[in-house]
Amino acid sequence: MPPAAVSVLAGVLGLLLAGPALTDLLYRRVDRRWWPPVTLAAVLLSAAHLRWLSGVAPRLARSTALLQVLLVVLLCAAGILAHRRRWLGGADWKLIGLLPLCLPPGLVLLPTTAPWPPAVVPPLSALALASLLAVTQQLGRWATSSGGWLRPMQVHVPTARLLRQHGQVAAGPHPGLDLDTLRMYLRWRRATLTGLRMRTTDPAAGSDIHLIRPPLDGAVTTASTAAARLLWVPAGDRWGAATFLAAAPRDGYGATVPQLRGTLDWLMLVDDVQIRVGQPLVTQLYVVGAAILALGDPITAVVWAMG
Repeated sequence: MPPAAVSVLAGVLGLLLAGPALTDLLYRRVDRRWWPPVTLAAVLLSAAHLRWLSGVAPRLARSTALLQVLLVVLLCAAGILAHRRRWLGGADWKLIGLLPLCLPPGLVLLPTTAPWPPAVVPPLSALALASLLAVTQQLGRWATSSGGWLRPMQVHVPTARLLRQHGQVAAGPHPGLDLDTLRMYLRWRRATLTGLRMRTTDPAAGSDIHLIRPPLDGAVTTASTAAARLLWVPAGDRWGAATFLAAAPRDGYGATVPQLRGTLDWLMLVDDVQIRVGQPLVTQLYVVGAAILALGDPITAVVWAMG
């Protein structure tokens, strides 16, 4: 049984991570102000666990510390690379990099009731189980989608309901546009997608676009009370795409001017959109990590059973 200090710090870390897990599930957003206290709690938990191990098995404590440092470096590097390629969100790679400290090797908080042994390499087990959970959810969406033949990680959504979704446009002339970018653009322009589609005149006209500053962060539920003003957009800037991306926070989630223009042109013509659904990876890692700390690791159990 781990000492009280380890259990208390694990509980504090669990409470701190509950906020990011909830906001990621509801809005696919994690406030960056969560990460300093989460990082501090993870470091303290790992230090308390290593101190306990050093009194029980000094050699094991040293090898565990070395393993944690190695995994932090490797997972941070892999997470940053995946983030730059837009495979992971900013919060996703930060939590992945902290996993070796959040999930100390060999720690089970409820050893008397745990059905499985402690995880040998809990960060990798958590990533594997979270990936399995994500794939299962995506396959469920795909199986219940009525959009005809699709890749398993994609679904069809009516254009009228597009902005209620999280993910990226997966089809069209310029696939890959983040739906957050589209929401930011429409809020910046004080327009709706339905309103643009219903206009009889050219909705792409690059003048007299109403600007709301800032264009916010693209979250589904975000609203703004900022005052609007008229902004003169150069006539050659179709849809005002270049002007918008120059003012957009978060680098417009990686959007380019041709991509935004081409996607907006395309959305004026189609009635349903094929999207790649965004996954709440922080939430999934939180659930899986809590289960590993409380119940042990089923992956380790399977490996041990196989000899």
